[in-house]
Amino acid sequence: MRRLITASLCVLACVAPAAAQAFSTAKVLKARGVVSVDRIHPGTSFQLAAVVQVEDGWHINAHKPTFDYLIPTILTVAPVDGLAYHDPVYPADVEKAFAFTDGKPLRVYEGEVLVGIDVAVGPALPPGPMTLKAIFSAQACNNESCLAPGKVSFDVPIEIAATGDKVNLTNEEIFRKIPFVAPAAVGANPGGLGEVVSEHGLLFAFPLIFLGGLALNLTPCVYPLIPITISYFGSQSTGKRSRTLMLATAYVLGMAITYSTLGAVAAASGGLLGAALQNPWVLGFVAVVLVTLALSLFGLFEIALPAFIVNRIGSRRGPGGAFFMGLTVGLVAAPCIGPFVLGLLAYVGQRGDPLTGFVMFFVLALGLGLPFLILALFSGALASMPRAGAWMVWVRSLFGCVLVGMAIYFLKPILPEAAARIGLGVLIIGSGIFLGFLERSEVRTISFRSARLGTALIAVVAGAWAIVPGSGGKEGIAFHAFDAAELSGAAAEGKPVIIDFSAEWCIACKELERETFTDAAVRAEAARFVTMRADLTSYASPPVEEIKKRFGILGLPWVVFLEGNGAERKDLRVTGFVPPGDFLSRMQKVAR
Repeated sequence: MRRLITASLCVLACVAPAAAQAFSTAKVLKARGVVSVDRIHPGTSFQLAAVVQVEDGWHINAHKPTFDYLIPTILTVAPVDGLAYHDPVYPADVEKAFAFTDGKPLRVYEGEVLVGIDVAVGPALPPGPMTLKAIFSAQACNNESCLAPGKVSFDVPIEIAATGDKVNLTNEEIFRKIPFVAPAAVGANPGGLGEVVSEHGLLFAFPLIFLGGLALNLTPCVYPLIPITISYFGSQSTGKRSRTLMLATAYVLGMAITYSTLGAVAAASGGLLGAALQNPWVLGFVAVVLVTLALSLFGLFEIALPAFIVNRIGSRRGPGGAFFMGLTVGLVAAPCIGPFVLGLLAYVGQRGDPLTGFVMFFVLALGLGLPFLILALFSGALASMPRAGAWMVWVRSLFGCVLVGMAIYFLKPILPEAAARIGLGVLIIGSGIFLGFLERSEVRTISFRSARLGTALIAVVAGAWAIVPGSGGKEGIAFHAFDAAELSGAAAEGKPVIIDFSAEWCIACKELERETFTDAAVRAEAARFVTMRADLTSYASPPVEEIKKRFGILGLPWVVFLEGNGAERKDLRVTGFVPPGDFLSRMQKVAR
């Protein structure tokens, strides 16, 4: 009997490892590796992705599981001399409850799981093929039980290119789904919003998103909305606070619908709205709308709801025009807001849920619109000014001129500098003459006549000042045209690099150029960098598409910092306007 027991134990010891392997997680996973380009030049970077398919009916724990004792999902790549790996970028998890959890939800991955890694290539790697060894480790469970943790190994072949070899993008549909970008929204880190939603739920994240919307009011593109709002509500109000509140609510609702729709589109497509909303055609459309609104203030026509809607709701003109205003003016702020909300866009794009994207951006837009709701109510006080008849007709004309000026302001990025400057100056002078002498409002008081003449004098002086060319402005950072060969040379010499991605139609890019790159301390620190600028004006052209994919560009402005070894510091990326002090601190963090 003793011999029989001993023999049985020996047999069990021999088959136990095989049985464990047979019932381990590896049996329900299939993994392969892909890269973002067909070949890689030394001194540049590329992206690697693990494409893992989890068998139907099974799931694996998230990278950050709900409980510490659960086995996390981890992707590792074996070290290779000359390659530097960034931290893996894991997908957004889903929360589900299972029979073995007593109804408590767990953070898990199901179906296709995509994990990405940014890889920096050293400048000294010789041309030729290489093979990267990767391991995907996880623990799989079904609705009732869990398998033993397991690992799936796979090889990822890459090709180091020789000088002059052309590089082509590959597997774009896969890498488009992986949020490699370090978000710039509301001070979040790459996984910040996803972690908040995963740990606390959407209801906890909504107040943070609302506060982020409030913060958007500090961006420069929002400032022109102030006179637009004052002009519209100053002329529309009848003095009734309830009516003004109704108009203001419709106005803010229109803004919210605009942004929430854009959020839903971003979630469905995984793309960014920033570049599209800085497109010359879109800027032209905004300018046309502003001029149209100005003509309505001049009395050429009145914006009103269609008759069939008026008959149904029994209201007179007003809410329809305010709602349309809100739908349109939201685009005015988009050139600055687009880059600011990259983190939110990346999250909803990765999540792929249009409804969630719609709701998140609706909350964001409510935060953005709250100050304008208050401003609209305040603007209604203009209706109570004395001699409302003559005064308000003149005020409507004044704000009409302001709206035409705003139209020129938004066309400025796509107009020659001299033409925009002279056009704006002539408009200011013409508006002053019109408002001071030609506008036909009844003038019965000395104070009203004095206000008109004073406005005319100020406008003529301001217009003349705008027309006269400036002294040329401050000297800025000396950027060279982007050159891949120069980029490789900088990595070979161990020099850090700044690459500014810009376009003629990018308003926030011009803010950086004028306010940040001209700062003396910034220019002094830039002396130790190789500074390059890539012109992305032709945003949809094949060469620009290749640059956008290579550097993960979602919108403009976009500034990246590369250390001396050629690796990008993605935590330092600039994805919107930043003041000189902020930009300088980022520069100083790049390794010397």
